[in-house]
Amino acid sequence: MKQATLCTICGFLFLYATALAQPPAEKADSESTPVSVVLLQKAFSELSRERFAEVVSKAWPADSTKRVVIDTADLASPEKRDPGFLIAVSSDVNIVVTRSPRPFVEAADIEQVSDIRSKKMLSAHRATITIRMESRNQKDDDTLQTTIVPLMTKLAAELVDANTLGIIVPSEEILLPRSADLQSLLREKDPITALKNAAIVPVVSSADDDPRMKAAVQEARSTWNQFEKAFKKQSRNTESFNVKFPFKAKDKTEFMWVEVTSIDENTVTGRLGNDPVWATELKLGDEVKKKATDLADWMYLQDGEMIGGFSVKVLMEDEAKQK
Repeated sequence: MKQATLCTICGFLFLYATALAQPPAEKADSESTPVSVVLLQKAFSELSRERFAEVVSKAWPADSTKRVVIDTADLASPEKRDPGFLIAVSSDVNIVVTRSPRPFVEAADIEQVSDIRSKKMLSAHRATITIRMESRNQKDDDTLQTTIVPLMTKLAAELVDANTLGIIVPSEEILLPRSADLQSLLREKDPITALKNAAIVPVVSSADDDPRMKAAVQEARSTWNQFEKAFKKQSRNTESFNVKFPFKAKDKTEFMWVEVTSIDENTVTGRLGNDPVWATELKLGDEVKKKATDLADWMYLQDGEMIGGFSVKVLMEDEAKQK
């Protein structure tokens, strides 16, 4: 049976978006699905009202004193609720944060995921924190999302901790394992675009003799001077400089992206951009030094578009064929 790709799992995650984004008793009146942010957690998060009020103050320091935080346990409602909090943002809009002791994705669905890192993350999560918007004015839904979503993601940034494995934004088909820059991405002015641009390249098993991958590695190495020049120039319209290197792990070789911090002749220094699947002696954010001649790929963003990413393009071609 053909396995699903990262985009495939995001496709069926989209089916959950409406239920997450609205109270169960309500129906969507528009074609667009409200944005909800789901943090995948290793274990159920204990969060007191006092602690949550501190989180709100850190997320929105300028006007947090104006926000009304209500423990959902205090709400008189016949519907069964997961524990959490309701924040009155305005007279018409609330942000609801719920904590669930249940996994977001079913085990049977996880088995269909071919992306190794995402599969590991989904298999390990046992609980969630969900942030969604409630609006009484459906006519202004699109406008509200552009103003409220950054508030939601800033709140999510403050809730990310060692218990967090990754993030899902179902309506936007975003599925990201936790990375060193996840919190800063969530605090961006346009967080959805930032998260999409930072999408983790799937980790899949591929044949060592795949001629397309060999060609991609060769192209990356032959054009290395282009990356090095762009990194040293650091133009305003460029960002996210990353290089993929092989890391030995027992009888396996794991290719991981490294966020570059410096280049000194043939030595590239940077921070590991993800938690390893097999190279468990390393962890997210560790400083590593590698020889540029050993690289397997490189990429950076220029005006929001990917430059390089030769192996990424091969994976994207495979993904397109499976659709």
